[in-house]
Amino acid sequence: MDLIDFLRDTPSWALLLGVANPLLVSLVNQPHWSKPVRQTVAVLVAVVVGVLGCLADGTLGETRTVLQVVAIVAVASHAAYKTLLHHVTTPIEEATSRKQDYDLAS
Repeated sequence: MDLIDFLRDTPSWALLLGVANPLLVSLVNQPHWSKPVRQTVAVLVAVVVGVLGCLADGTLGETRTVLQVVAIVAVASHAAYKTLLHHVTTPIEEATSRKQDYDLAS
């Protein structure tokens, strides 16, 4: 498989989107949310990213492909988060948290 074939391969794109997905999820998730809420947000973002990937690829009308891409994105996202990106996403969540103490007197 050469580079051009890789770029045309929908599952390969889904895998790359899945690995990058935890970084996107960390922008949305808030540290003060409960674990089930945070997990639900992560799954919903994976579904949206998978559907957008199919839309960009032109395979949105193929139900089987959409389900495969969403599954690949979700599994790759979870694996990347657990193995590589956990220590990277936590500071991003804290930095983008809306629940911060602001000193309004200054």
